[in-house]
Amino acid sequence: MLDGCATVKFPSYYLLLRPCRNMSQKAHILFQLAQAAAREGRQQVRPQVALNVWDTLTGGPTVSAQPSATSPTPLPAATASGTAGGAAAADDRLAPGLNLLGISSKPLVQAGFSAVPWAGRPAQQLAGLAGVGSSNIAAQAAAGVLNRSPAAPVLGVRRQQSHFHSNISLNKQIMNTHNMRELHTIVRNMGDSFDFFNISSAIARVPKLANPSNSVQGDATAKALVDDLASLMATHINTFDARGLANASWALGKLKYASNPKLPALIAAAAMDKMEAFSAQNLSNLLWSFVYLHHRNDQLLTAVAQQVVSKVNDFKPQELANTMWALASMDYQNGTLMEVVSQRVLELVDKFKEQELSNLVWAFAKLHYYDEQLFGRLMSAVAGKLQHFLPQGVSNTAWAVATAGHKDEQLFSQLLAKCKPQMAEYDVQGLSNMLWAAATLGYKDEAFLATAMQELTSRLDRMSSQNLSNALWAFASLGYVGSSLLGSWAEAVQRKLDLFEPQGLSNTAWAFAKLNYHKPQLFEAIANASVSKLGSFTAQGLSNIAWAYATAGVYHPALMQQLAHQVCCQVSSFHAKHCSVTAWALATLRFYNAATYQLLLEQFAVQINSAEPQNVANTLWAFARTGHPMAEHSGSVVSAAKQLLPYMNQQELCNTVWALAVLDHLDLGTWQEFCRCIAGLQDGLTTEGQQQAYHAQLLLHSNTARAAGMPLASIPQGLLIPLPEPLHTSAKQLWLASAKDVHISKLQADVSAALQLAGIPNTMEWLTDDGLFSIDIAFELDKLRIAVEVDGNHHYTNSMPQRPLSEVLVRRRLLQVRTLTSLA
Repeated sequence: MLDGCATVKFPSYYLLLRPCRNMSQKAHILFQLAQAAAREGRQQVRPQVALNVWDTLTGGPTVSAQPSATSPTPLPAATASGTAGGAAAADDRLAPGLNLLGISSKPLVQAGFSAVPWAGRPAQQLAGLAGVGSSNIAAQAAAGVLNRSPAAPVLGVRRQQSHFHSNISLNKQIMNTHNMRELHTIVRNMGDSFDFFNISSAIARVPKLANPSNSVQGDATAKALVDDLASLMATHINTFDARGLANASWALGKLKYASNPKLPALIAAAAMDKMEAFSAQNLSNLLWSFVYLHHRNDQLLTAVAQQVVSKVNDFKPQELANTMWALASMDYQNGTLMEVVSQRVLELVDKFKEQELSNLVWAFAKLHYYDEQLFGRLMSAVAGKLQHFLPQGVSNTAWAVATAGHKDEQLFSQLLAKCKPQMAEYDVQGLSNMLWAAATLGYKDEAFLATAMQELTSRLDRMSSQNLSNALWAFASLGYVGSSLLGSWAEAVQRKLDLFEPQGLSNTAWAFAKLNYHKPQLFEAIANASVSKLGSFTAQGLSNIAWAYATAGVYHPALMQQLAHQVCCQVSSFHAKHCSVTAWALATLRFYNAATYQLLLEQFAVQINSAEPQNVANTLWAFARTGHPMAEHSGSVVSAAKQLLPYMNQQELCNTVWALAVLDHLDLGTWQEFCRCIAGLQDGLTTEGQQQAYHAQLLLHSNTARAAGMPLASIPQGLLIPLPEPLHTSAKQLWLASAKDVHISKLQADVSAALQLAGIPNTMEWLTDDGLFSIDIAFELDKLRIAVEVDGNHHYTNSMPQRPLSEVLVRRRLLQVRTLTSLA
């Protein structure tokens, strides 16, 4: 019902009929139908009901003869007799239309209505039946709307009627076909006689005759049939009405096949010309089809959006859900549309079926439209019907909840509980989505993860590259460790590496590194696949893959070189975290490129106000390790570090103070603040942290001696502030023990032997007077104490040209203040 009117659907238009309470109202409606038939007759397009009424009013032809295989058969001349036989014939012509309208023809026939054409009646009598003024009837008759006389029929009109009745017969044959071959025979033999309704009906018939998957692929007859129908539709596209366009397009979408690549564009153009005539169902079907025809037309989408907004109250739940699903699938954004539709959804929320609910929440999430009230109501509806959800509905809902960031732990636990016992029924895409959603929301369910890992491992051959990367990312994000199945996943990844998108490569490398699966063969393969695609990596992707290789300890020269180049190209898009992670990874892998480090430093300084404590600590550590000068940017970064010290954990504190000491930016005030911070740590410092802190203390004291221009032993102890006790004693003991824990390398022994042959007596692993350093080789020359450090490649950068790392440089500084001249 619409505004108190019943809607009657016809092939070419919608007719609104007000409930008829008396004969004059019925006659008036028939009069309107006759007008419609006359108007559409000029276009050779007349709905069957209107045609029947036209014939009744004008004494038109009786039932059409069956058409031949080649052309429609002309109809015999009609009689204008007013006898009982004429009345019966007229009633036969009137009955089909009236039956569709739910109107009995008997009162009209008894009144002599059907036997006598309206065109032969006085205007006053017509006015009495129709309930309208006689002048209006006379004016319409004078205008030629009802001027056809059965005694002198117009030949052209009669041919049009014959053609139309023939098309109705054709449609019956189309709808009665049982297979593709039968339908194709009709299309080939009689396609030239098809009107838009025949074409639309034939196209709509194909999915019903297709295999269960609605596919025509692999069926030569079906493809040829669709090709012929597509050609006919393209030729007659301007004769199609709104419903015909929507139905034909829907069928082509159902088949997921459009042989004529121009046809979707033709449908879109024709639809825009008739957009006002599209009903809610037509709009929904049209949009739905364009998703599967892979055709996006922004003009059409905008026009459809306007119609949806104006007709939103006409939309039923399924139509609304399908419309939103289609718009989301084509990623069409329209703020006004979303607001209007969301209100309509709230009105209908309890009437949506299970799949409609999952499609709706998926669509809203896909279009990044989140309203807490809307999602709350939708999730309540989902919870109430969850027991009836199919696997795809569950996974789509989980994905939508995570994408929208909707917090509803109870609902998500219900979704996982629904999934677990039915996991074998989920496809790999659905399971990957469930895992991704759980990881995104940080919802860790060990039983679910273990079952999902087992299930997906058994179906690795069916997983796409995206499925693999998403699932691995989820397992890693949720900290699911200890699986013995990762080897199978690594093999599956390597088989499909050529199919991975840039983000998939980055996420996969990150996931394996996070899961502590660091097999060099896997990381070599991922690097080889990534080098040529790094130009398409995002800032997040670049920093993630850098982190992965640093964590796995795999150095790939070509990857690092290309990574450094891409960092330089994209550095302006880096956030503080991206700068920090990338710099940390490059330094960990002992890769140095001055331009890359300088650009990262400059961008980090720009982003310093948004930097987290970890970002600052890692960045300082990276620049300290490689010895890259901070120059004019030291002020802002060092200042931020000092301010963030109270908010750092123990590792961040130790990395920061060590880096400041190495970079010669550790002042007494900062050291004292550091000592206060570590004294307040509940769990104290780890062994590594103690060694870092003690190393920073040694550097601070040596810097004080250098600044004073005095040997360290000559500096008053009051100026050398140590770590707080008992940490100081513990850290010193660890340092002393490490100084004695030495290993003499073959190269070191060879150098010592060569010095001996040259007449220079020397001692290997000689301890300094304070016992804090063990010198690789020590000797005296011209009263100078010489320290020779035999450094292997691990003390230098991997990248060329090689340069010493900070550990070499700061060791020289520490030895120099102990009156030793250090030689590399």
